[in-house]
Amino acid sequence: RFDSCVAFPRQMTLGALSEENDSLIYQMGMEVAEQCKAVGINLNFAPCIDINNNSRYPVINSRSFGENRDKVCRKAMLYMHGMQDGGIVTSLKHYPGHGDTETDSHYGLPKINKNRIDLDEMELYPYRYLINENPDMVMVGHLNIPTLDPEPNSVSSMSYAIVSNLLKKELGYNGLIITDGMEMKGVRNQNRFEGDVEIRALLAGVDILLLPGETDSVIAAIKRAVEEDIIPEELINERCLRV
Repeated sequence: RFDSCVAFPRQMTLGALSEENDSLIYQMGMEVAEQCKAVGINLNFAPCIDINNNSRYPVINSRSFGENRDKVCRKAMLYMHGMQDGGIVTSLKHYPGHGDTETDSHYGLPKINKNRIDLDEMELYPYRYLINENPDMVMVGHLNIPTLDPEPNSVSSMSYAIVSNLLKKELGYNGLIITDGMEMKGVRNQNRFEGDVEIRALLAGVDILLLPGETDSVIAAIKRAVEEDIIPEELINERCLRV
């Protein structure tokens, strides 16, 4: 994302490595960590563990290790461990799986119409696998997946069913949870008042709101929600302590 610094291969290029050379991905993770620390960055929103199983989707594309779920898991694990061992916080994304969509969530709300068996075999598979590898953080994308949350126009980043019931309880993840950018139209179009989508994300089980709306207004809205018992004060305390 920065110019005037070391450029590393994108994940699709790393996906083309033969398995016997995959140790290079761990080494690259270590070096990425060194580069981050050199400019004062302690968190990298990587690795992307979306499976590139829809060639019509223009955004995941080269950010994915590939279309094979086992290759994605193996290479992402090495990249993640390299960065972690280098002292950088990592983030798996975009939960619950953004690879098989045709809409860019920067501009609209992508919809995934799959049954639970298909989701378990593809989208959710890397999370089941990598949660056992102690990821620091999971980033929740802005997706409409009726099988996981049948509420009309449900958005995964604001869904208790997808964040708390599935990720935390069923998959057993107990690390940090952050939203994808809250400025993206896939979620902003759902905003009924300033702070609305941020409040719903907190209630869904998210710990950190990435790029929320007008910060002063959002903080004021969250404070009002606590005062009006819409958000329990204990929830705010628990999320802050987790961070």
